[in-house]
Amino acid sequence: MTGYFDHLAERLRGQGIPEDQVAETLDDLTTYLSENGGDPEVEFGPVSEFAAQLVPPPAGNGGDGPAGRAGRAGRVRRVDQAGPANPPDGEVWRWRAAAFNELRWLETFGDQGWEVERVDTAGRFVCRRDAQDPQQWAYRRELVSRKNLQADTAALEDQLAPDDWEPCGTWVCYAYFKRSKAALIGPKAMIDAPERQPGRKSFYSRRFYLFLIALLAPVAVAVAVLMAVGDRYAGGNFATGALIGAIVAGIGLVVLCGLLIRRAEARADRE
Repeated sequence: MTGYFDHLAERLRGQGIPEDQVAETLDDLTTYLSENGGDPEVEFGPVSEFAAQLVPPPAGNGGDGPAGRAGRAGRVRRVDQAGPANPPDGEVWRWRAAAFNELRWLETFGDQGWEVERVDTAGRFVCRRDAQDPQQWAYRRELVSRKNLQADTAALEDQLAPDDWEPCGTWVCYAYFKRSKAALIGPKAMIDAPERQPGRKSFYSRRFYLFLIALLAPVAVAVAVLMAVGDRYAGGNFATGALIGAIVAGIGLVVLCGLLIRRAEARADRE
């Protein structure tokens, strides 16, 4: 047995497999053989052929051939340096929306199998979609007091628990709850072919932009009045300077907000 694994280790190293992954592979294989017995060459085949099968991507992970037996021994993870396309426990995706339309997007993405795990400190929904058995999720949002956020959320949790609702995050003055649609529609809640992860991470509505315009309107009026007064008493140069100053200040504010949002998102990603 020792000679077989010594030759196998040499071939794996020769094919560029890192030493730690070689050691992990040998540990898995020896553990498998110690638990199941048998000769390694009988179980896995000739060293040269088996070493070729261990190089990613393997020909197959199941069945009763050498690749299948090695897969049961745990060998797949030893060479897949890049990791699987999706984590074993599913895809993870973070996104945000305005309060005006987030419930619609929660419903849309819940139907696509995205389960909200929490709301991070940057205000994004942190979602996961099961890699093996994705299912549909339903969501609801409740208004809570900012001063008594925890107490109000706990009270809502007790109130909604009989209907299978469970908390999945809070943000500012909102508490979010989720439940599997399997409790309502049974097996129809399972998703056979989930849609691709959306390419966007922000979903804002027209109402949100109208809200921003409404907030900025008083500033625009103030600038216009200032320009008119300045133009009358200080000449056109004052009005031009005021306009340029307002534009520069607006651009600076937008840049500052963008930097603060990115900083908050980076901090939330490290949590």
